[in-house]
Amino acid sequence: MIVIAVANTKGGVGKTTLCASLAVAAEAEGARVGLIDLDPQRSLERWRRRRLNQVGLTLAFGAHAQEHLEDFKTGGFDYVLIDAPPAFIPQLRDCVEVADLVVIPLRPSMLDLMASSQAVSVARAGNKSFLCVLNGVDHRERKNAGRASKEMLFAYDLPIADTVLTHRKPYVTAMAAGQGGSEARDDNVAEEVTALWAEVKAAANEAAEKPVEAATDV
Repeated sequence: MIVIAVANTKGGVGKTTLCASLAVAAEAEGARVGLIDLDPQRSLERWRRRRLNQVGLTLAFGAHAQEHLEDFKTGGFDYVLIDAPPAFIPQLRDCVEVADLVVIPLRPSMLDLMASSQAVSVARAGNKSFLCVLNGVDHRERKNAGRASKEMLFAYDLPIADTVLTHRKPYVTAMAAGQGGSEARDDNVAEEVTALWAEVKAAANEAAEKPVEAATDV
């Protein structure tokens, strides 16, 4: 079982939408997927209730991820995705500790990128593999905004996904209907999410095969 935490101490970066979309993309490939909602707003839980396809995507929620992982493992799940809470460093550390891969969504602005540095620090301190994902990029400025943001991330030696998620209305309408981005009635959105899941899956599988190293203090 591979555990992927979608985490950032910065709020408003699209964690829940990304977590839901990745889970749906994984399930579409035939994987058995579990979800853990640790955000006090319970947005992922509300999304799950709206989902018409009630088969798969089992959801658990609480204050800590560890209390649910053994049940998912014994249940034969292939992937578990954790929607981590913003701003709470102790809970973020807990998520990172149990994850094989930490996915860090980032908005393409200098202030947002700087505010996301804590999530990177926690992942590095836990000796965990992580992947930054540019999210909410204006589709009209995708090339310029995405390139500039990637150049800055590369300068700080941060792993960044090739796939850039754009700011498009179908993401919002899909979430409202209990769907993931790959199910949206927009080919651009579906292609983005499918391509990103392929990157995340490859990174997560590679991370799961790495030997476990001791964590360090933040």
